[in-house]
Amino acid sequence: TVLAKLPAYPHGRSGPANVVTTFRSAIVAAIGGVVLAGQQFPHILSQDALWLVMGAAASVLFLDGCDGYLARRYGTSSRYGARFDMEIDALLILLLSVAVFLTGKAGAWVLLIGLMRYGFLLGQMTFERLSGELADSRRRKAVCVAQGMALCIGLAPAAHPRISALVLSFALLSLIFSFAVDTAYLWKQGRERQNGS
Repeated sequence: TVLAKLPAYPHGRSGPANVVTTFRSAIVAAIGGVVLAGQQFPHILSQDALWLVMGAAASVLFLDGCDGYLARRYGTSSRYGARFDMEIDALLILLLSVAVFLTGKAGAWVLLIGLMRYGFLLGQMTFERLSGELADSRRRKAVCVAQGMALCIGLAPAAHPRISALVLSFALLSLIFSFAVDTAYLWKQGRERQNGS
């Protein structure tokens, strides 16, 4: 998705914000390598490895607040950069939800946290009424950050599975609410477009 949107980037240079996002993507790729290896070899997801994954994920979440600032500071804000940032966040959340499931900290339902973004994109491709654009939302950003934090807590070796499941269930409910709000908004806008045409 990010590469497909690259020709739409309006600035002549990448800028520091996209450099930070690219660095974040490299960290997420490393996390993905550990998680995918853990699927084949469960012993790889040892306590030490989980602490390492948590630390890496925390750094990605911290840097998530830096790239937006840098884009505004240096005048390189763009829809491309925002989408690049969003897709890295979505991939991180998916990988962390898989890691939580593989470690037995929560049931298969925790995968919904990571899959919901991609289900939403599928819905947008399937239903024309959902194909509109969403404005920036603090609520959406806050819920996204909350998912990452909840997954890190759930993944912590020191966290009891019941605590992990409780924290993650609240995170999932907030995510469902956020997507429901956006879906209802897009559906209403799509219906108005169809009625007006």
